[in-house]
Amino acid sequence: TDRSVQALKTNQHLLKKNLDIVEEMLQLRVVKGHTSDAEDYFECIRRLARQSEERLTQTDKDESRLAILSNKSSLVIESDQACRRGNLRKNGIFEVSTSMSIDNIRSTISKYAERSNEILNAEFRKKKESSMMMQQVTNEFGAKVHKPNIVSYDQLMKCLTMLLEKDEAEKDELRRLIAGHSIGVSTGLKLHLSDDGTIMI
Repeated sequence: TDRSVQALKTNQHLLKKNLDIVEEMLQLRVVKGHTSDAEDYFECIRRLARQSEERLTQTDKDESRLAILSNKSSLVIESDQACRRGNLRKNGIFEVSTSMSIDNIRSTISKYAERSNEILNAEFRKKKESSMMMQQVTNEFGAKVHKPNIVSYDQLMKCLTMLLEKDEAEKDELRRLIAGHSIGVSTGLKLHLSDDGTIMI
């Protein structure tokens, strides 16, 4: 109904408004986790925004902001059942529950900020190095390289290094086989074709 559509638009506007306040306070991008119920997430963000505004009225604005070493990270809000306490995921992303207060979330971020920065900067370096190697393989073999999400940068670089270190006779043979094609790196052991025609190695 029109009333339901209007209510949805109003809630979306409120969520965005409150999310902006929370992200400004935490200096991080905040996202809804897979285990977090939409209603719980909405109420959580509204509560955190209110706590953030209260905190800003009690302290200096600059003191209230967190000095994060890296702004590449983000914060995921999960359900209480899935997240018992604030922690840091292996990929450097912060994880908190819907019931945590803004101060508890800030404490979690402060606790893990340095480690998060280390993880994300290392991943950024690997991504940059991988991109250079992918371009090198394209130049060498005439094939475009794709990285599936399930493949880590370490796995990708290991595979590309193996290709680039082959002797000239093997490289010539590979050029005849893969030139003009797209190749992807898989975690499986067998060479195969994907549904879109990409050669998976």
